[in-house]
Amino acid sequence: MKRANLILLIDSSASIKGKKPGTLVDAAQNIIQMFQSLDASNSSFEGYIGAISFGGDVAFFPLKRAADFTLIETEFKGETRMGAMYTTLSKELLSSDVLSSTGDYKNILVLLSDGGATDVFSDGFIEILSNPAFINSRRIAVSIGDRVNNQVLASFCSLTTDLFKAEDIEPANEVLRSTIDKLVSPKPSLQYEHRSANDSEWD
Repeated sequence: MKRANLILLIDSSASIKGKKPGTLVDAAQNIIQMFQSLDASNSSFEGYIGAISFGGDVAFFPLKRAADFTLIETEFKGETRMGAMYTTLSKELLSSDVLSSTGDYKNILVLLSDGGATDVFSDGFIEILSNPAFINSRRIAVSIGDRVNNQVLASFCSLTTDLFKAEDIEPANEVLRSTIDKLVSPKPSLQYEHRSANDSEWD
């Protein structure tokens, strides 16, 4: 059985409070519902959802079966502790005994933030870059508001095209769909014919 983990990294800092936090919540809910729908309609994989919120505190929500996951109400306050979030992510959700993100497993990490880290962002980021499960994960970022640090958000992404806006979440959902499709329907191995050394015809 294939397995996919959707891990949401939710900026719950005070800076989001002034940028229509409902937009962040709506985007997160939309992604969750899409993933739950994929899980319910595809018997070839099991979907799990976990989350980390980072603001005044860094809160960790363990992985649950997709159908059982509910996004808790978020209070937007405090600083943007992005570096601390990366440290928690590496320790709690991407540890080797949880999931390697290779073979029949896949992590999909979704960062929802304005990218305005206020702690020592680089420390946590350098740590997470040494985690093979992070490197092997599909990583997308969803920007919140108009004034965002695109450089920080883009540095999180697997591909330069994996940065999306919360107001237009459908392209992000398309990444989820294509990632699951590739997980459950891997490309067939190539079959090669060979010619006998003594024959002019193909064997």
